[in-house]
Amino acid sequence: MSENFARCRALRHAWDPAGEVEVRGIKLVAFQCSYCATLRYDRWDTRTGQRWGNSSYSWPEGYRNPGHDQSWWRVRYVETLYASGVLSKPTTKRGKR
Repeated sequence: MSENFARCRALRHAWDPAGEVEVRGIKLVAFQCSYCATLRYDRWDTRTGQRWGNSSYSWPEGYRNPGHDQSWWRVRYVETLYASGVLSKPTTKRGKR
């Protein structure tokens, strides 16, 4: 499992503009996640900003791991943060307030 996949599944994506594509005569605004490389395509009216329809996606190989909810992915992401030293496990228990 990719650390970046866990990050995006836990926190959602960090979208960067990636240009536009034309599909069957319709222009779509493309975005790419800076962490996991997922591509997102939106159809926007460039005059009003209104989005038409739903976004479509193209996921990298291995991203779509079925059967896990967002809470499961949060646990996996926190595990990667401990493993990489970004987080450290507390040495003492917090007192009651």
